[in-house]
Amino acid sequence: MAELSSLLDRVRESRGALDLGSWEFEVLFGPDGWPEGFERSSDDESHRMIENFMVDANRAVAELCGHSSLPVLYRVHGEPDRDSAVRLRDDLENLGLSLPKGRVPGARDLSRILESARTSPAYPLAREAVLRSLKKAVYSPVDSGHFGLGLGNYMHFTSPIRRYPDLVVHQVLGHLEAAGSVPAGGVWDTDIRELAENCSGTEQASETAERECLEMMSLLYLSRRKGGEYPGVVSGVEDFGVFVRLTDLPVDGLAPARLHYGSGPYTDALSPGRPVVVEIHSVDPDLRQLTLRIVGKGAARGV
Repeated sequence: MAELSSLLDRVRESRGALDLGSWEFEVLFGPDGWPEGFERSSDDESHRMIENFMVDANRAVAELCGHSSLPVLYRVHGEPDRDSAVRLRDDLENLGLSLPKGRVPGARDLSRILESARTSPAYPLAREAVLRSLKKAVYSPVDSGHFGLGLGNYMHFTSPIRRYPDLVVHQVLGHLEAAGSVPAGGVWDTDIRELAENCSGTEQASETAERECLEMMSLLYLSRRKGGEYPGVVSGVEDFGVFVRLTDLPVDGLAPARLHYGSGPYTDALSPGRPVVVEIHSVDPDLRQLTLRIVGKGAARGV
C-alpha cells in the first residue's frame, strides 16, 4: 500500500496537481470543558496514503458516471481568472515571493511557489493567498474538471455517511446495479441542479461555522493567558497598527500603534511575513477581538 501510494504521489505530481498540504487545527479540551490547547491535524504518511486512495477512487467513479451519463453530482473546480492571478502576484510579492509573469499561473506554478516557502514563517500567509485566488470548489451536475487536483473527472464518492453528495452517487449506482438503468431525472424528486446548489451552499455554511468556532475557542483559550507571549507573523500593516497571525493558534489579532515597542517608527521592519513575538494584552471573545503588543522578534520566551 505504501508503494502504491508513492506511485500515486508521482502521478499526482506529474499532472501538476496543487499540493496545499494540511493546515488544520484540532482543539484540546480540559476536564472543565474549556479549551486547553491546540494541535495541528496529522499530515503524516498514513494520512497521505488514505488521501491518495480516496482521490483515485473518486476519479475512477467520476469517469464511470460520466461515461454512463448518470445524473449525479460532480466536484468541480475552475481555473483562476486573470484578475485573481494579478491580486495573488501582488500578495506574494509583499511576502517576498514571485510568480511567473505574463500568464495565469497553473496549479504546478502554485505548488512550486508554496514548496519554496514551506519553511518560511510566511508560509501560512502564502498558502492563504493562494487559496483566496482560487475559485471555490462546488458541486455540479456537469463534470467540468478539477483544477486543483489536475483531473478532468472528479466527484465525492468515498464518504456517504458524512457527505450527502457522496450518498447521492451511491444511490444512483445502487439503482443502476439493481435495475440495470437510471432514469434521466435521477432516483429522487429534486432537480439535480437545485440539489447541487443546495449542497454547495450547505458546505459553505458549515465551513464558516467551523472557522468561527475555532476562532472563538482560540479567544477563550487566550482569555485565561493574558500577558503570555506567543510567536506570530505579521499579516498586515496599517497606520493604526499591525495585524498578526499567531503561529500555533488559528486566530489573528491587532497590535495597535499605541502599544508599540521600542523606539522609532512603529512599522519599521514590520512588513507582511515578518516573524514577531506578541504579548496577549486583552481578549474579548464576545466581540471577537484580540489585542496584542509586539514585544520583539524571534522565539517567544514562554506561553
